Amino acid sequence: MTARKSGSRLETEIERCRSEAQWDKIPELVRQLSAKLISNDDLGELLLGEAKLQQYLKENPIKQGASPRGNRPRLVEVRKHLTAALDRGNLKVSSLLMAKLSYVEGDHREALSQYSRVNLDQLQLVGTPVYRLSMIAEAYATKGLCLEKIPFGSPALSNRSVDRDQEIITCYEKSGDIALIYLQEAEKVGMQNRSPKPGPVAQEQELGYFLETGLQRAHVIHFKNGGLSKWWTPFCSVCVCVSCPENR
Repeated sequence: MTARKSGSRLETEIERCRSEAQWDKIPELVRQLSAKLISNDDLGELLLGEAKLQQYLKENPIKQGASPRGNRPRLVEVRKHLTAALDRGNLKVSSLLMAKLSYVEGDHREALSQYSRVNLDQLQLVGTPVYRLSMIAEAYATKGLCLEKIPFGSPALSNRSVDRDQEIITCYEKSGDIALIYLQEAEKVGMQNRSPKPGPVAQEQELGYFLETGLQRAHVIHFKNGGLSKWWTPFCSVCVCVSCPENR
């Protein structure tokens, strides 16, 4: 019973670190969790892979208009963790992270292959933890980015530019919709956890490269296709939510 309570406490702390992007703390918490709960090997591998990928991106941010290429040693280590998690049956979240890793490595076809195994449209949004919402929103944005990188005529992808553009826009629009929900829910959690006592200012909420790029690309594609008005209201809503002082 004591071990179970300790494991629950550690899992809560891990989720808090994930939501606050404190990736450097995850490995030690996973080590403690693994010592308490023998059956959580797949979760441990997933968390280590995720933490190392996110920490890598934090230290080596992707620049607008460019995606890194090549298997850097740290990314090879990330792939080993995520592959182990997949092999042990942790499929959905591991596939989302593997797709993100593939994009970072420049393998856009592999990223799309991973997304096809998950079916993003069937992922639950209602009652989903706040951090998971950001992960799903990122997945739609990253899928849109990958679709833009794949040339026409590729197998299993539409060869009609109208269909392809619409699929890309749909990915970005869904990413924006979910990102807005994520920001609203994150603000609620922040208000609930806010101490009435004076203290450090809460960390500013950021969308990050993938969500920001997704929002910008939907705006640009709509503008090129003469459909700016359709996207303008939700686009502005997200911008206001991010820039509003109360959300910082």
